[in-house]
Amino acid sequence: MSISPVKAGISYIKVGGQQYKAQGEFKYRTSKFVRETLEGADSTHGYSEKPKTPFIEGKLSIPGDMPSNVFEDSTNANVTLALKDGKVVTGIGMWHVGENEVDTENNTMMFRFEGGTVEESVASV
Repeated sequence: MSISPVKAGISYIKVGGQQYKAQGEFKYRTSKFVRETLEGADSTHGYSEKPKTPFIEGKLSIPGDMPSNVFEDSTNANVTLALKDGKVVTGIGMWHVGENEVDTENNTMMFRFEGGTVEESVASV
């Protein structure tokens, strides 16, 4: 098995099985909590855990026939982000959050899905 020299970039983004034009600025979080150290005046007292919501977000190019509110009613959606390095990021049971804002200069739109679970896997060759 050869290792690809590509280390970054997006191959595609799918929401509910429909593929969209990936523009960039994609980010995701798989963790469901964050730990913080509890420090006292005398020593470290342990740690706390606070919930964090998994997410997948990024920027799409908007073709002329795609409405800007395409994700507005999306709840319990499956989101797939395929990375150029062979990793596949899958969000299950996610909902769309935020507003439908379009950058008319570049005909792009930011989106964000939260909730459910987000997992990483390596695509088989």
